[in-house]
Amino acid sequence: MAQSDIDGAGWDLAQALAHLTDQSSRDGIVHVATTFARGCLPFAAVFGVRTVDGVSSCQGWNRQGPVVGALFASPLVVADDCVVKRSLAVPALFFGRPTLSEGNVRFFDWLGRRRPKTMLLVPIVVGGRPVAALFADAGVRACDPAALADLIIFSSRLGGAFHALLRQHRRTAAPPPALDAESLVVDAALLPSSAPDQVVHEVSSSGVTRTDQELVALLHDMDESVVAGAGAELVARGAAAVPALAALFPGRLRVDPCADDVDVPTAHALSAVVDVLARLGTHGLPVAQAQLESADRSCRFAALLLFRLTPDARCIDALGARLYDDEASIRRLAVLALVPLLAHPGFESVLRELRHQASTSSAPANRRRAVELLGAFRDVGAIPLLVAALATELADAAAAALRVIGLQNHGPRAGAWEKWWAKAKKRSRIDWLVDALDSDDAALRTQAQGELQALAGADVGDGADDVRGDRKRTMAVWRKWWARHKLPMV
Repeated sequence: MAQSDIDGAGWDLAQALAHLTDQSSRDGIVHVATTFARGCLPFAAVFGVRTVDGVSSCQGWNRQGPVVGALFASPLVVADDCVVKRSLAVPALFFGRPTLSEGNVRFFDWLGRRRPKTMLLVPIVVGGRPVAALFADAGVRACDPAALADLIIFSSRLGGAFHALLRQHRRTAAPPPALDAESLVVDAALLPSSAPDQVVHEVSSSGVTRTDQELVALLHDMDESVVAGAGAELVARGAAAVPALAALFPGRLRVDPCADDVDVPTAHALSAVVDVLARLGTHGLPVAQAQLESADRSCRFAALLLFRLTPDARCIDALGARLYDDEASIRRLAVLALVPLLAHPGFESVLRELRHQASTSSAPANRRRAVELLGAFRDVGAIPLLVAALATELADAAAAALRVIGLQNHGPRAGAWEKWWAKAKKRSRIDWLVDALDSDDAALRTQAQGELQALAGADVGDGADDVRGDRKRTMAVWRKWWARHKLPMV
């Protein structure tokens, strides 16, 4: 049955397993899995997993349900404190509430979801190793594991479905004897959608192992199946392949990243070289660091994209310098690359430079941009400076920045802001966020709820309702949460 013919409405377990058996491609298996899981829980996803030199990474294959953002299309390096890392290491099913950790925050950001109250994660094992995982969550609601019995049984059959697909590939495309069966199992399950029948081999058709330089050269081939094979082999070689990749950085560009009509592309959409470096995670960052100040705007953009995909606080100052780049697209990407590092102590140097630019730059456009960024980065330390800027030509930008930092609606009235600041500076910004849940301004209530949920996950409070009594109850829940946690941030 074709993937497009499947809608999954009302499937029971027997029907889902029958559809699974009918599939003859990876995409078909993945579609059936996410469709059935989506019928059990509000959100479901299947992603490929690969571990090289102890570093695990995820590649999004399919997701269904409400999401925000497009990071799922790019690889994610799994942090040690992420629930995925622990589940893959055993490998074993995980069901329950994920902890609030940096690794989990990055994982759910990649999925396009907030941290749920209940989640299910099932590693899909082929040939003795995890090659993929099924994820599903219940959003803000708790879920009884007994209600997921059918989904758990179904998930246990996914490894067998992939193994059957492998046997089919082995019958239709006999691999050369130099490739061992275990490698074939892993590579067949990880085949990219663009080349469903291409099996990656360690050796060329002549039986000679290719050098790193030869494989990187193949990344520039016009045949995408050749590019996919070379990329997979370079990723398998890990850090050893980085020098060859650096020599041809950023590779043949598939789009002009600095064109006015181009959104931030994925690493794969930008170039095959950048895609491989992104899949290598932290191993690829030294290449990116060396290119942050390149005279070539495409090199600077590609370098920033790698830091956006794999945040690293060691280069905060170099990333901050790109906030003032001549190219607007690079300035925007610099903001995205820096946002995951806001809580790092080293980020203070970026804020100090922005305050300096806002106060002393001789270029009005630079001052305005600095004021806007101080608001975007929620810089509490800039409030006195922004209040002073209300008396200048930057009054509109300063008022907008003060509004998102302080969650007050005083507009350009400096006196009102000074009166508020005299009291507010003695309290944490999280206290301001909780207070804003009772604001008469619906936009400020929504902002406050969103920022609090980003800090704590989706399991605290029920939202800033328009009914005043409900708002008060929600505020009380958040105040109890804050009293328990007292996160080290203002």
